[in-house]
Amino acid sequence: MTTTHAHFKRTGWFYWPASWLGYVIAIALFVHTLWVAKLVNHHIHSLRDAFYVWFPFACCTFLAYEWLAKKLQGNK
Repeated sequence: MTTTHAHFKRTGWFYWPASWLGYVIAIALFVHTLWVAKLVNHHIHSLRDAFYVWFPFACCTFLAYEWLAKKLQGNK
């Protein structure tokens, strides 16, 4: 019988890191999203245009986080 370690814990609508790997994944995705926002802000001088460029990227990143969290949640 194999047991899997839960790297994320679901609380309401959100998945919170529950192990060191969960924290690494969460921090890496958050830092990468901030880095892309900085790059977008550097090249575009209108806040509205920057938001239009950054928002789809951020949505895809958070969907990837949710998918990884569901897969790494462990046995219920």
